[in-house]
Amino acid sequence: MAEDGFHDYTLATNLERLVAQLEQCFRGWMLTGLEHISHMSPAVGADKHPTNVVRVSNNLKHRLPWREQPYILTLHVPYTREAELQAARQQQQHQQRLQQDQQQQAIDSSDRSAAAAAATTTAEEGS
Repeated sequence: MAEDGFHDYTLATNLERLVAQLEQCFRGWMLTGLEHISHMSPAVGADKHPTNVVRVSNNLKHRLPWREQPYILTLHVPYTREAELQAARQQQQHQQRLQQDQQQQAIDSSDRSAAAAAATTTAEEGS
């Protein structure tokens, strides 16, 4: 594949196709950016606890004669605590919105009750 965006679809061998897939994967990670990737959720270790790295993986499809299983290309990026803090902030904002919605529903309910009571009083006075 050329650097100027020209894609050579005439790759001659299976190994060249695998290399092209590797290049495509690397380009995707570069476009995403390591800073963005480092803010993703951390990987979970064997003990089911978060680790201090973010793992991003791609299965590479190929037809190499010496291996039937696909290769898995994994990028390990140090995890930044900022992502955890951002998730906590989002959870807190969600809880606040739920509380505000509940308060608004309670106000709306009491307003309806007051309106119904006023209508009943007006109807009784009219009779």
